[in-house]
Amino acid sequence: MSSGDRTAALAGVTAATLLVVAVVGLFGLGIVATDVTSAQSSDGDAPPELGGGEKVNTTAVEVSLVDDTGLLMSTIETDDFLLSDGELSHIVRRPDGTNASVTLVLAAPISASELTIGIASDSDISNLNGTQIRTGGDAQTVTVAEMDGVPPRVLGTDVSDAIGSPAELEFRFDERLSDIAVTISGPENTTLGIDDFDNPVSNRYVARYTPPESGEYTVSLTSVTDRAGNTGNVSLSRQIQADRTDPEAVIGIDFGASRGLNVTFDASQSAGSELTYLWDFGDGTTTTGEQVSHEFTPEEHTISLTVRDGFGNTDQDTVDLNLTGGLDSSEDVDRDNGTADPVVIVNRDTSGEARSSLVSVTGALASEKLKIGTISDSEASLVSRNAISLDRLSVTPTVDTSFSLALSGLGAGDISDAATDDNVEVGGFTVLTDLEENEVSTAEFIFSIDARRLDVLDISPSDVALRRESDGAWTTHKTTVLVEDGERYQFAAETPGFSRFAVIGTNGTAPTDGSGGTDNSNDTSDGGDDTKTPAIEVTDAALDRTEIAPGDSVEITARLENTGDGAGTFRAGLERDGAVVDTREAEVGPGESATVRFSQTITENGTVSFGVNGTDAGTVTVAPAGDGDTNGTTPDDELNVTEGAFTVANVTLNQSSIGTGDAVRVDGEVMNEEDDEADYIAELEVDGEVVDTFEVPAVPGGASVPVTFTRTFNESGTYNISISGTASEEQLDVGSGGGLFSFLGFLPLGLVWTALGYIGIPMVFFYLVLKAVAFYLGY
Repeated sequence: MSSGDRTAALAGVTAATLLVVAVVGLFGLGIVATDVTSAQSSDGDAPPELGGGEKVNTTAVEVSLVDDTGLLMSTIETDDFLLSDGELSHIVRRPDGTNASVTLVLAAPISASELTIGIASDSDISNLNGTQIRTGGDAQTVTVAEMDGVPPRVLGTDVSDAIGSPAELEFRFDERLSDIAVTISGPENTTLGIDDFDNPVSNRYVARYTPPESGEYTVSLTSVTDRAGNTGNVSLSRQIQADRTDPEAVIGIDFGASRGLNVTFDASQSAGSELTYLWDFGDGTTTTGEQVSHEFTPEEHTISLTVRDGFGNTDQDTVDLNLTGGLDSSEDVDRDNGTADPVVIVNRDTSGEARSSLVSVTGALASEKLKIGTISDSEASLVSRNAISLDRLSVTPTVDTSFSLALSGLGAGDISDAATDDNVEVGGFTVLTDLEENEVSTAEFIFSIDARRLDVLDISPSDVALRRESDGAWTTHKTTVLVEDGERYQFAAETPGFSRFAVIGTNGTAPTDGSGGTDNSNDTSDGGDDTKTPAIEVTDAALDRTEIAPGDSVEITARLENTGDGAGTFRAGLERDGAVVDTREAEVGPGESATVRFSQTITENGTVSFGVNGTDAGTVTVAPAGDGDTNGTTPDDELNVTEGAFTVANVTLNQSSIGTGDAVRVDGEVMNEEDDEADYIAELEVDGEVVDTFEVPAVPGGASVPVTFTRTFNESGTYNISISGTASEEQLDVGSGGGLFSFLGFLPLGLVWTALGYIGIPMVFFYLVLKAVAFYLGY
């Protein structure tokens, strides 16, 4: 070996020696460091502990993990925590000395007042020495109070009209309330609060509202607040009708039911709703009821009737009876109350089927409609023959008068001359009277037909018409369906007088009132110029919602348009699954439109279709709250986002380089810059395009809330990541993997240092020694 070679070799050995010394020094430092960790492990056997917890907002709580040695942050994961209510969306970890602060972000606010947080049995939370947190029966828990962040939810509502008594307003919720706001608009505008409601059963709130005057009122539930202070804005409205007309007491005597000194009184002709009746027979005896009987002594008696409606309004009627010889006729009846109120006496045929009735009217007033007959379904009809019954009638005389009516039922064979080749006879009735033709302004008949009768004759209810014989000629009059309950149909028709009447089934082409046109439509003229004709139809119908919970109500609206040149009245019929369940009347002027509203409460699950006079309004789905959006009202959990109040900062990626098909976590902080609590929706953006959103409700003024997104990338490339316009400092590289040592990311940091100290450094040392020897020997 030459001198130069030896010199070079010596230099190589010297360099190798120095390198070995340096490596040995590093190795020693690794051993020292490892010994310190080991010493800490041996001296710090206490496991990490779950410290306190506090509320950040309704969707976030902050808990502390305490350890004297130092927590291994990478071991703290979302699945390590258990919640007593709600669902955990993600966590945000922050070191705090040897401890850690962990923000638990809920997927949504919870309705429970308290939230208890525990540690999962398979948790791997560890400190730097590898000591794990206690789990199972030894696990700790913390409880955070005042976490209820869900406003009350409306389960159902029911309102009644104020007809004869105050309207009853009922609302049902899923929890108890501390406040409620209900606005009432109409002839009077007012607002009801929690003090106006009774709370008879847990979550049910009922108020009675007395409108100051008649008219239509809109009842709107606008907001509710639970006992935790959560307020939900609601948009739920119902219409009610109010009738504040004072009642009118009218005493009637049923001569057919009266015998001698036993007299039967009838108050059914009294006007008003929700009436109660108090009778005073003048002999110290009183009783209540719409129809009553009393046994008198043979002398003169004064009988009084006091009616009271639900508003507390009263009226009284009085009659004198001369019963010295028993009750023989209406001559024994004398009204001494100084008024001109009429007395109506109905004598029904009580033998078998009521084919006839006699009616006696005393003191009828000109231009005032007088109602005769049944008021409720519990009363007998005036006349009944086969499947047709005359339920009631009304007369408007042109003069002050007293008169009598003789009513008789007719079979189909008795009216065969009323039908043409295209019509079918159903039945009829006759009305004989001592009134002159010019003493009757109008007469209205309310009659019913058994549904089975129409089915047998194959007649649609809309094709039923009432015809009147006058001077040997038959005239068809407008006939409207009032009730359709599956067992019977009730109709109404108006005529200019009395005579013989026929109920027929038409083909829709029968002339009406001799005009030569049809009158099976709903619209009627206002009685003005005969050359002006209304043409009213339903042009649109709609539901206010398509999904509700059982017990909730749906509102149906229909738009009416009059394309004719005359005003008219239209009767709109609400159809539920094809059957008419309610009707409304509306006056519509020529060239004008009107809106009618219906409300239906549905208690059973399923689908229900609605229509108005054949115009489809839509279908509503009825399902429990958990099966979908059921309120149909403005959702209580809908965010009221205030964009300008928030800023986003500290946007970071948990790793800047991943492989295709891997996921990256993007963290950031949302800051409410305003003083008031507000809602926000954070947006995850990739290269400027929004790919995901995160709702952040109820952020207190001046507070910041962490947000976290997780996104999987299936295509390689470099991406710019941002949250609501705030970009992360690093770009995301997809396709190059996670770096040389990314495979070590799953290992605890203490284990990595131990492996490097005991294995990695000695291997490097021996490699360098062998390299130096080989170099010295010339290899």
